[in-house]
Amino acid sequence: MADNNLSQWDLIFDEFEDSLLKISQPTTIALVAVYAPLFVISLVGNVSVVLVVCRMHYMRKNKNYFLVNLCIADLLVTVLCVPVTLANVIYRRWIFGRVICKLAAFSQGVAVASSIYSLAALSLDRYLAIKHPALFRRLSNQSNGLKLIGIIWLVSMLFMMPMLYVHQVDRQQFPEFGFQLSVCIERWSSTESKSAFAGFMLVVAYVLPCSVIVACHYVICKTLNTTEIVTQEPDGGGGSECKRISRKRIALMLITLVVLFVVCWLPYNLASLYVDITNSRDASEILPFTLLLAHANSAANPVIYWILNIHFRNGLSIILTRGCTAIAGGKSRNGKSRPPLIVVHGAPVISRDEDDTLSGRMSQGDSV
Repeated sequence: MADNNLSQWDLIFDEFEDSLLKISQPTTIALVAVYAPLFVISLVGNVSVVLVVCRMHYMRKNKNYFLVNLCIADLLVTVLCVPVTLANVIYRRWIFGRVICKLAAFSQGVAVASSIYSLAALSLDRYLAIKHPALFRRLSNQSNGLKLIGIIWLVSMLFMMPMLYVHQVDRQQFPEFGFQLSVCIERWSSTESKSAFAGFMLVVAYVLPCSVIVACHYVICKTLNTTEIVTQEPDGGGGSECKRISRKRIALMLITLVVLFVVCWLPYNLASLYVDITNSRDASEILPFTLLLAHANSAANPVIYWILNIHFRNGLSIILTRGCTAIAGGKSRNGKSRPPLIVVHGAPVISRDEDDTLSGRMSQGDSV
């Protein structure tokens, strides 16, 4: 009889363990089906942007360094946070151990904070370029840009340090059946401290940087829609107008990135804050879907770069053409591999021999 009772308990625990696997549930299938292409788009798109800026000399400007920083933050979310989230969606049991439990939450928080601070830095960069060009020329250089990027990551990590402390793996042992149930949870000293941290991060990582972004773009749009910027240029002619048109394109791209960031991440943060305050089980059921929308931001950003910035597209075309030429063994008259000229509507004509001096042939509108 004892053996029969033990076998019954074994069956119960087997059924319980099987219930932890949710791959057959419709919501899980839907989440996995959406996450898979988002992962690929984000990985390929963000790596491509970083590659273009690193390989093409004319793309090495402060504003593009901030975009690269945004790409690195998106890659951090894509490579570390998305796989962990998918595993949690498929299997309720925590399988990654204590280090990943702490690192996944910390990395996601750092990446999100770094993204919004990079967008704020980009907005300030454009504000200075348009409203205070003399100050912009004095401050906008590679050294200052890299220092600011370092400060962004340092501040983001400092703000997210509590995540390393409160995230812990909680284990429930069942030695009679050789079974252990592990979950990654936040263990705060009190509900008040958890709510206070959530409210603090909402202010410093969303409200304040978004306020800076809105203020900067209000001034930028107001200035670009007047003749003020033209009168500041020495020639007062077509070059000034080209520069204003180019700056409008850049401003449009930045505004699109900011709106996209807010639309993608705000629902998750509001839902998380609501769950932290109310401990509502019903509200927690929608968290995976709001997190999916948040992670989609990492895939959407490089798509925005390609759509709204022709030089990213042109740079990638050059890199791909060089790779194809090298594989095909194409040779120029001097024996070196040489791709054909690449012509993209609205972009400069570029060959391999010209890309080192391309910045001198770009339109005046791309000078800042």
